[in-house]
Amino acid sequence: MAELTVMTWNIQNLFPVGHGDGPATQQEYDDKIAALAEVIDAVEPDVLALQEVGPERVLADLNAACGIDFDHRLAGIPDGRG
Repeated sequence: MAELTVMTWNIQNLFPVGHGDGPATQQEYDDKIAALAEVIDAVEPDVLALQEVGPERVLADLNAACGIDFDHRLAGIPDGRG
């Protein structure tokens, strides 16, 4: 039987360093990306929906950190943080 794994996750303020809601240092950002990638790789979702994601480049960073490749798309309406 075929299975479809869907993962949805509010990753809380995935913004780059320098953004008001982002981490204070590059190391904190890198650590967050690595921790998120570890969980995503463990689940191996077919569909991944993330909430509280900043600019497109943070998704590119997350994709690069994951062992699995996902075709990312941004959808939604930006809030006051962009």
